[in-house]
Amino acid sequence: MGLYETKIQEKILDLPDDIKKEVLDYVEYLSQRYKKKIKVKKNIEENPFLELSGFVEIGNMTSQDIDKEVYGL
Repeated sequence: MGLYETKIQEKILDLPDDIKKEVLDYVEYLSQRYKKKIKVKKNIEENPFLELSGFVEIGNMTSQDIDKEVYGL
């Protein structure tokens, strides 16, 4: 186990159960957020034009609509 894991474990052991649940929820949130960032980064590496997404609007379509239509974001 690494330094951060050990320190986190030590801190968590002292917390009441209801706070441990909040910590778990937050860690799960961070994990999902991290996975999404990795996916976007991988997609940009495969298609560098994705980095430019969000800069154009056409008629009633927002940049998000265009990105969804063109890139599946």
